[in-house]
Amino acid sequence: MKDLMDDLWKRLLAPLKNMSEKLDYDDATGKPRNGHFKGTLVDNVTQIVDLMKMFNIANDPKMTQVQRDLKDALTGVTYDGLKASDTMRDKVKGKVDEIIKGIGPQDTPTTQDTSQTQPTGGLPEVTTTGATSLGW
Repeated sequence: MKDLMDDLWKRLLAPLKNMSEKLDYDDATGKPRNGHFKGTLVDNVTQIVDLMKMFNIANDPKMTQVQRDLKDALTGVTYDGLKASDTMRDKVKGKVDEIIKGIGPQDTPTTQDTSQTQPTGGLPEVTTTGATSLGW
């Protein structure tokens, strides 16, 4: 069961870190520091949030709280909104960064670097269909 939960945390952290990096804009130039984000940026995170709810078989209260926090942070957030609004980008990035910091190393496996690995294990692969609805 620990492997399943570790896999879920890894699957969450990868798109969260990507979201944080892609929403990091230079205040002086108004341009992204780490390349432009794609239309799947929000969907990639919301799909993992849905998995967290379904696969939290251990009823981990921290996972439940992170799932709620992400749902609250991303409700009403769209690709178009992020693209058009500096305020929305800053707000979402701030919330995502807080969540990443709150997850901390105790919730992630220490046996391998998760930044370059593909998730393996008991959870199904997530594919992005390009939908912008959160479905909550």
